[in-house]
Amino acid sequence: MSTLFSQTHHLLTLEGYLLQGCLKTGLNSLQQGHVGNKGAYYTAFLQLSIGIERLLKVILLIDHMARNDLAMPAIKTFKGYGHDLNKLYDAVKSLPDPSPNPLVAIELDSIPAKLVEFLAKFAKNTRYHNLDSLVGESTATDPLAEWHVIVLTIFHEDIPQASKKATLPQLATSALLMQNNVSVVGRNLDGSDSRSGCFCLFCPRDDF
Repeated sequence: MSTLFSQTHHLLTLEGYLLQGCLKTGLNSLQQGHVGNKGAYYTAFLQLSIGIERLLKVILLIDHMARNDLAMPAIKTFKGYGHDLNKLYDAVKSLPDPSPNPLVAIELDSIPAKLVEFLAKFAKNTRYHNLDSLVGESTATDPLAEWHVIVLTIFHEDIPQASKKATLPQLATSALLMQNNVSVVGRNLDGSDSRSGCFCLFCPRDDF
C-alpha cells in the first residue's frame, strides 16, 4: 500500500466518521422534535443538511477516483458545488453506476424529492430565517412551517388509513380529558397560536 493511498484511505475514513456523526445526530434529533421541542428540529435540519452534503461529495469523489486511476478531482470541482444540495443531488443522480442508479426512480414531486429540496433551502437560506426576520430582511419561508407541510403530506400519503382510524378514539379521549384542565401558551409548527386550537400536530379533528 503506497503512502499516498494510505493517506487517502485515512482521510476518507475520517470524513466517513464526520458525516456519519452528522447524519446520526440529525436523525436522532428529528425523532425528538415536537411542538414543545422545536430546537431539536433545527438541530436535525442543520446536521442532516451538512451530513448529506458531505456524503454526496464523498460519493462524487470516490466515483472520480474509480474512473481516473485513483486520481483526485480538481479542487474547483467541489468549490463549484458550494453547499448546493440540489446540484450535488443531481450530479450523483446522473452517475451511471451502479446501474440502475437508485436515485433515478425518485420522482420530482415525491416526498423524498421534497425532503431534498427542503434541506437544500435550509442549507442556503432558511436556516437564517429567525435572525433575518428579527432585522426585517427575511424573504424566506419559516423552515418549521415548511416542515409542518411535509410532515402532514407524509401523514396523509404514507400512513395507512386503518392505522390512522385506529388511533382516533385514543386521541379523542385524550383531547376530552385535557380540554378543561390543560392550558398551553405557544405556537404550532406552522406558526399559528396554539391557544386557538389543538396543540397536537395531528388533532383528532383533522380530516382523516
